[in-house]
Order: sequence, then structure tokens, then C-alpha cells
Amino acid sequence: MGKEVSQVTMEETILQVVSHSSYHRGQVNARLKELGGEPPIVDFIAWTWLAKPAADWRSILE
Repeated sequence: MGKEVSQVTMEETILQVVSHSSYHRGQVNARLKELGGEPPIVDFIAWTWLAKPAADWRSILE
């Protein structure tokens, strides 16, 4: 990075993990749309709006 790296807190590390994975999820969703697909709704808040349904693994595997 060109300079000495300082220590970070656990909170800062968790924020980095969450925001970085969200960035990549956006990249994947954009690519799926480019290829004609429709990305699934995977947001935590949508899951809670739908009363926290269990995963339907059979439909995923078919």
C-alpha cells in the first residue's frame, strides 16, 4: 500500500467484509442480467418481509 498499515478494530473489519461482499454481489447480479438472467432476491430484509421462510433446496437443485 506504500505505507505502514495501522491496526483496525473488529467493527471496522466486519464492516469491510460486509461492504466488500455486497460489492461483489452487485457485480454478479449485473453479469446475470447481462446474460439474460434474473438475480434472486437475497437481501436479509426481503427474507424478513417474507416471514423468514426456510430454504427450498429441492428447487435450487433441479
